[in-house]
Amino acid sequence: DSWRFSTAGTWRIPYSNPQGHIYNFTASLRGDAYVVSGVINPNNPNGSTENGFIGRVLPRIGMNWRYPLIRAGESTNYVVEPIISLIAAPRGGNPGKIPNEDSLSFEFDDTNLFSSSRFPGLDRWEGGPRLNYGVRLGAYGKKSFATAMIGQTLRNRDHAIFDNRSGLGTGPSDYVGRLHL
Repeated sequence: DSWRFSTAGTWRIPYSNPQGHIYNFTASLRGDAYVVSGVINPNNPNGSTENGFIGRVLPRIGMNWRYPLIRAGESTNYVVEPIISLIAAPRGGNPGKIPNEDSLSFEFDDTNLFSSSRFPGLDRWEGGPRLNYGVRLGAYGKKSFATAMIGQTLRNRDHAIFDNRSGLGTGPSDYVGRLHL
């Protein structure tokens, strides 16, 4: 059994300069409080269970930069948009006493490449500094369009919270992308 109380706050500062660069600065703070009873310790699955109260405070800061370059043609408009996201958060934040009930289903893909946290729930925390980068491309005609995106995440050391099969397990991530016609 487990009970969780979570609260969070985020401060965002969007900014764009006259040259067309788009920045978004964020700072967030989340607090979680858990009361657990009979939780199996993942480090010792055959041993005793965990009981009691545990809390955590999870700060994160980030900066996102985009530079959409647009070229208008006679029948088709083109967009090339490089994107860089730098996120800093403390490592850890996932003690074994906190059960993972809402973050089990994880998939690394183009939809969460630039997310501050890639987990679908609150039980797991993606800590540590990281750099996400990629490029979006688009061609928009009067009756049709095509878009593409490719990107990757870089970390300065391995991050053990992700399984090696996830694409984020060790070092630089797998490349993720999308093609939409």
